[in-house]
Amino acid sequence: MSKGYSFLDQISYAKETWRIRVRICRMWKAVNKRSGNNFISLDMIFIDEKECNEESELIPMHAFEFATYDCINNRLNDNSYLTDMIGKLTAVGPIEQVHFHNGSTNIRNLQILLPEDKELKISLWDESAETITENDFKEDEGPYIIIVTSTTVKAFQGKLNLNTTSATKIYVNLDIAEVSELIDRYKVAEDEYDNVVRSIPAHDKKPKFESELILQTTMSLAEIKALEWVEGVKERFFTCHADIVNIETKFGYKLQIQVKDHTGIASFVLFDKDAEKIIQKTAMELSSKNQEPNKLPQEIQSLLGKINYLKKFKACLENLIHSK
Repeated sequence: MSKGYSFLDQISYAKETWRIRVRICRMWKAVNKRSGNNFISLDMIFIDEKECNEESELIPMHAFEFATYDCINNRLNDNSYLTDMIGKLTAVGPIEQVHFHNGSTNIRNLQILLPEDKELKISLWDESAETITENDFKEDEGPYIIIVTSTTVKAFQGKLNLNTTSATKIYVNLDIAEVSELIDRYKVAEDEYDNVVRSIPAHDKKPKFESELILQTTMSLAEIKALEWVEGVKERFFTCHADIVNIETKFGYKLQIQVKDHTGIASFVLFDKDAEKIIQKTAMELSSKNQEPNKLPQEIQSLLGKINYLKKFKACLENLIHSK
């Protein structure tokens, strides 16, 4: 406190007001994409002078917490963590559109090589998809070290996949020590590593639908229950990783029958109890019997040609259709 302000690691619940001296290294608008991109908050990441290196007293421009491959794997489907990663860019795909009930969004896929020599796919969504292009990496052979911040970890087709969020920032060959170390590593070992950034072929031109949005739409049951109604949206698509703990099955009837007398033909729809009175068996009892596919049970077929059985139930006028 001798300088008149506190360091970030000194902030606690001991008091409500603190004086700090920091640099804002990242800032973004947090929005609720599931309710029309409604603004939630303006979020920031601070750095203070405790992050200074021995050669400079200036507060650094950037701060990251790069995750290892094992750490990324442990964060699968856990959206409480936003993951920063660093790696060598190996391939870039084109911008493509994903269509869903409420509209469409852009996506661009990247392939990177982590420092542990593990391959990883990153999906850039929405505005992030436009931050880089395939042409950015054709002038020389690299290596290009890419940093992608604040991602979530999903799995697609059995492989880990990082996905950008509204907080994501992307940096290529940023002037920091971690990037310089990787550039030197891949330049020295040119015989071992191919530093050319390749193109990822576009998918077929058919529209992509909900199955491809699983990466973005995974939610917990609590999040789904807390969703707000959005005016004008009739259908919404979500993915939930959950265990089925109970199944309640209710069998019922819905029989449409046609009858005829001297005045004409009428159609009736029989539900549940009314049908049980006619058939003398419940729907559950019929379903438990081995039946031939696409063939009516004998108990129902036996009704054909019978007369007077309409006395056993009350017919609703709205279900009665007279033919001319």
